[in-house]
Amino acid sequence: MIKPTSGKPFLAFEEYFRISWPWIIGCAAGIAVFWALFGGIEIMISGSDSGLRDKGKDRFINALTGLLVIGLSGMILETLNPVFFGQ
Repeated sequence: MIKPTSGKPFLAFEEYFRISWPWIIGCAAGIAVFWALFGGIEIMISGSDSGLRDKGKDRFINALTGLLVIGLSGMILETLNPVFFGQ
């Protein structure tokens, strides 16, 4: 339960963000996995079409880069603000 912040709206936003953080990361990771699968399927069905294969490779690499950023997001946030995960 979120406690009243007694006139400090930024503290309320921070609390809502802390609660929604796992959902945001989960959704972003799910979308990145979907695009990696889509890129892989595009590579597999490209046959001799090098343009489609290159587009699939680009999607796959971009999705893996997104997953890497999502995986390292905790370290990035901790570097930007050391008290981000503190209570």
